[in-house]
Amino acid sequence: MGRHPRGETTGTHSSTPGTYLPAGWSLVLKDSDGNAFTDDVGNPLQVGGSFEAGRPPGHPAGTSMPLAMGINLGPLPLIPGSRYVWELTIDDEGDDLWTAAFNVRPRISPARMAG
Repeated sequence: MGRHPRGETTGTHSSTPGTYLPAGWSLVLKDSDGNAFTDDVGNPLQVGGSFEAGRPPGHPAGTSMPLAMGINLGPLPLIPGSRYVWELTIDDEGDDLWTAAFNVRPRISPARMAG
């Protein structure tokens, strides 16, 4: 059984816009220049949906409630040695705190692996 590449990302937003109010979210992958990462035909890599956070009994209205979600993605053709950033927006609003940057490891030559 060989190794199979896969991409996973998990986002956490700790202050929802309001409890029991539906909100739309979008997560976009961008390159180090701020351009949307696109597939072979030019479609940006973007996932999204909607959520509604509940409020446990005893918590007053207006209390910030954490909301966590996990997103599984298939293999992504990212460029080795490059830097990317996930950008989250909620109801078309973003925040610098709602981003997650990461680096893709450079390719290792077979000669270095044999080392």
